[in-house]
Amino acid sequence: MIHLPPFVADIIFYVFCAIIAVQAFYYLYFFRRLAFYKEPLKPASLQYPVSVIVCARDEAQNLASYLPGILVQDYKTTHEIIVVNDNSIDDTKYVLDEFKKSFKNLNHILLTQEAKMISGKKFPLGIGIKSAKHEIVLLTDADCVPATENWMFKMQDAYSQAEGIEVVLGYSAYNK
Repeated sequence: MIHLPPFVADIIFYVFCAIIAVQAFYYLYFFRRLAFYKEPLKPASLQYPVSVIVCARDEAQNLASYLPGILVQDYKTTHEIIVVNDNSIDDTKYVLDEFKKSFKNLNHILLTQEAKMISGKKFPLGIGIKSAKHEIVLLTDADCVPATENWMFKMQDAYSQAEGIEVVLGYSAYNK
């Protein structure tokens, strides 16, 4: 073990404390805005009709868990939820039939085996978009749940904020 004179150990200690103090000041000064950030209040904007499209293949459990988050959105204007059932072999059809009894704005498109020759998600997504009744189309997945009950409003509001906006992307955190 190395023995240092007492004044050198004191200097190292004070330098260490100074570095910690500078770092603490930096975090408190620069990151306090993030820690105490509040979304600014915006005037109420118009709500436009939207179509939400969900593509699902063998997603019965995910639809049972996460589709209610989309169906119970606090959205006053006309909207539709289109679930494209892409050749599922599980109970996806029955789960959607049960939801359809309670939610009249839920539409269910069943793709059959004949459509299977075009593999991937593009075909069911295209079918869902073509069947959408409204100009604004929101896309999500069967294993995603909206962060808030205002997801539809926030997505269409961002879309309608300025001229020339054609695409709005939303962030989705991945939970294990």
